[in-house]
Amino acid sequence: MKDRLPADPFERIQAGLKASLETPISMGQMMQPQKEGEKPEDIRPMEESWRRLRQKVETCNSKRDWSGALDALIEMSNNDRHPEAFLARLQASWLVVKIPAPVTHVVIVLFNLLTALESGHPASGPLAALANLMALHRTPDHPERDLAQMQAQQMWDIAARNLGIQPGAPFETWANNHGLDNPDFFVPRIMGMLEQMEERPWWIDREAVIEDLMREEG
Repeated sequence: MKDRLPADPFERIQAGLKASLETPISMGQMMQPQKEGEKPEDIRPMEESWRRLRQKVETCNSKRDWSGALDALIEMSNNDRHPEAFLARLQASWLVVKIPAPVTHVVIVLFNLLTALESGHPASGPLAALANLMALHRTPDHPERDLAQMQAQQMWDIAARNLGIQPGAPFETWANNHGLDNPDFFVPRIMGMLEQMEERPWWIDREAVIEDLMREEG
């Protein structure tokens, strides 16, 4: 019989983290397939696709079509070869949390950013915590919510490996030091990190996004 999860959602986050660390998964389980060696004639279409998507982001930004901008950013994020793919992942991660995107979008976008971080990056833990928090509360009626929660739980293991964390006492120290059981701490922290990880100008108007969200809430 499986142990019942705690009723408190934030206790569930911690329980999921501990379980993931004690039962490691294969790092390749959720990774995107690695691309084989690409032929020169394959590169031009990829560049043309990037320019097309970049133009779509610009158009959606001018129209304040944030869902459309997110879709384009997600597609751009999948082009690992492009030097600006990481910037696309950052913007997609910030935007997917801000707007009411479905839980499946939230988890895969944050997952893709986590796997792109360099070893030991301080955003690893907060990203995993944010994904698990969002998986519990975003679009609760989504038909693939359970799958999204499962994928978010796997991010704990990836984050821990990135930081060189082991189960037991090291886990407790890591969790306490990073405040991963306290959304009031880790949510502002990771959102601030997303805005500061890349100094180049963003392609979406963050102030306009916030204005629209405040208008909808008002």
